[in-house]
Amino acid sequence: MKSDDTWFWMLIVGFLAWSAPLASASESPRAGDALKQKQEEVDRLQRELENARKELQRLEEENKRLKSVQPERRAATEANRGEAPARPIASLPPLGENEVVEAAELAVHFANQPEAARQRYVGRVFHVKGQVERFDVKLVVRRFDVLLDTGARGISVVCGFNYLDKYPAVYTKQKGRTLVARSGARGEAELMNVGDTVVIRGRCKGFKDGEVTFTGCEIVR
Repeated sequence: MKSDDTWFWMLIVGFLAWSAPLASASESPRAGDALKQKQEEVDRLQRELENARKELQRLEEENKRLKSVQPERRAATEANRGEAPARPIASLPPLGENEVVEAAELAVHFANQPEAARQRYVGRVFHVKGQVERFDVKLVVRRFDVLLDTGARGISVVCGFNYLDKYPAVYTKQKGRTLVARSGARGEAELMNVGDTVVIRGRCKGFKDGEVTFTGCEIVR
């Protein structure tokens, strides 16, 4: 029995030793395919990484270009909105009460020729024309200001109105873009809107803190 058992186990071991290379040989193509797939995946990821790196470099260069262009555009815009060409005050005829002065020219005169502008405009009644920039309603004292855009940075023309004897109330609507007056039983009357070009008559009080101020104003058109 022992001899038979020995031969039996020797046969088993021999069979396993003989079949192992066959199993390895049969699995080898599969391992090769898996390795090939992994290599292809690595190559694909490397290509994508390289493409992403190139795209990032392109975006960085484009961003630098835009940053260099923006200051030029900003400077050009500010130059276009800057001090408008204005006639020298010395070359102008005497100021008449019904004369219409552009808000832009008025701002430039006070900014560039302050003494000459003071002598010509301060204390005088005349018309000023410009585009409505915004409103400032003072409910307690029943007054409101209309600010005109001058195109000059940091300078506005401020026209002060007193509505005590004319309207029960004046206020803004449309998020401050429309100036409205309440007119008793007749309801509301729209006075003007932001962006309107208006002509206002008033007395020039002078230039201070970036504002050319007028008092006793009334809308001409």
